[in-house]
Amino acid sequence: MHELKAYYLELKKCLSPVETEQLEFPEHCTFTNMAEMVQKLRYTKKLKDHVFHAVIEDGGQSVIVKFVQRYSTEAHKLCADNNLAPHLLGTRQVTTCYSVVL
Repeated sequence: MHELKAYYLELKKCLSPVETEQLEFPEHCTFTNMAEMVQKLRYTKKLKDHVFHAVIEDGGQSVIVKFVQRYSTEAHKLCADNNLAPHLLGTRQVTTCYSVVL
């Protein structure tokens, strides 16, 4: 454990403050929006397990990023169309077990 802590202390010396702060968050930091444009995220806070607040770097839009094991784009769109869920910005399979939803 001591070696791991030492490794991250050394790593932090090589990174900018913004990069250092992002070490606490998931590796996934880009997404393809519904217009097929790749956008970069900067995480700001963990809200609960698998749910994070982030900002889209181009434009500064505040978003919620959720990592889920089961997900239905169609159900989300139906709920959003009826004002029961936020507008869907994008979704992507990130591992064999998890998808990310914005």
